[in-house]
Amino acid sequence: MEILLPEDPRNALVVGNKCRRAMSTLQWGLATDRDITELTNIFDDLDEACRYVARQQVARWNDSIEQSDLLNESDRITLADFGVDD
Repeated sequence: MEILLPEDPRNALVVGNKCRRAMSTLQWGLATDRDITELTNIFDDLDEACRYVARQQVARWNDSIEQSDLLNESDRITLADFGVDD
């Protein structure tokens, strides 16, 4: 089956108990023992999903500094800038 949900590092999806099994079935088929939260950007906990998105944002921003003529090391950000504990 073609992948239903791409593992997109820019987004996170939080699933509840009522749709978790259904999404797993759609992703891997009826007889699957796999869980949809095995995908890197799908979570069953909102705080965990928020930390994931914040980590991705920090990484993308800090990586972009190296390729910018306008930004420098003092422009780096951390998870604390998002109010997120790691």
